[in-house]
Amino acid sequence: MSLMSNLKGRQKSKVYTIEECLSCGQKTKRAFQSGDFVYKVGGECTKCKGKMKIAMIYGEKVEE
Repeated sequence: MSLMSNLKGRQKSKVYTIEECLSCGQKTKRAFQSGDFVYKVGGECTKCKGKMKIAMIYGEKVEE
């Protein structure tokens, strides 16, 4: 089986990261960035300036 026929049946997807504030619980969705992993503490909450933790990483199918 060739590589092209193998890829033919696959659907493309867009990967997203869900971050949750450790202080107020606000959740935000953003595009996945290289280096993201679940439970990584990083950015700053736009609501209360608390620390954000990555709660989930997932993919959504892209319509072609």
